[in-house]
Amino acid sequence: MEPSESSLTQSDAPSRDRRALVQSVSRALDILDLLREAGRPMSPADLAKAADLDRTVVYRLLRTLSQRQMVSEGESGFTLGPETVLLGHRYLDALPLRRIALPYMIDLQTKFLQDRPWTLALFIAIGRLGAVVERMWTAATPLGLVLDQGATSPLEVTAAGRGLLAYLDAAEAEAILKEQYSALRPSLEEIRAANGVALLHPSTSNGLEAVACVIRRPDGTPVAAIGVGGLDLGAELATDSTLATQLRHAADAIGRMIY
Repeated sequence: MEPSESSLTQSDAPSRDRRALVQSVSRALDILDLLREAGRPMSPADLAKAADLDRTVVYRLLRTLSQRQMVSEGESGFTLGPETVLLGHRYLDALPLRRIALPYMIDLQTKFLQDRPWTLALFIAIGRLGAVVERMWTAATPLGLVLDQGATSPLEVTAAGRGLLAYLDAAEAEAILKEQYSALRPSLEEIRAANGVALLHPSTSNGLEAVACVIRRPDGTPVAAIGVGGLDLGAELATDSTLATQLRHAADAIGRMIY
């Protein structure tokens, strides 16, 4: 068995003594987060406004980050730099969950997906977002449905994300969902009743459909989710379908190897 992922993927900064934090490092990371979320070039003025920092401070941070290739400057502003790619890939390469899950994903792709136009993906939660850490597809899958490795989305908008939310402490789930918690609470209860299987119907996702299952440690803690998405899942879009059963078996097997 291999060790589980670090709890640092969930932000606990509010509960820490801020005096123990290095302000300049924290501000630099805020700049990187803003560039990641924007997905487009941002000017120093835009970054200063979004980070609520003096423009002079932002310039100094950008110069330092640029020297380390953590950001790149172009005609339209600053974007994330090539060094962030190396860091991200190093994290994925070292992720025990990904190594454990990969054989089960290959088995699902070979024996079940075959030539169906669907995508199989492994997700983890990072704060309020779900992130794709591995994905597979078939020759029949439209390129527009192939998820990018590292792609993120709010937890509440995907089947995998809702599955992860269903097994969080109620207070933690409410902190993430805020005003949406009351409306989504019945769905989260249904996911738990289905032993971790979550569904995404086309009426709530611009035509996309998905079936996902939560991966839990032996103590029940959710660590990830594995799911299949695409167009026209048909009869497989059910908690007792063959696809749901296969995903549950894979999730259970992966979870037993994580401690």
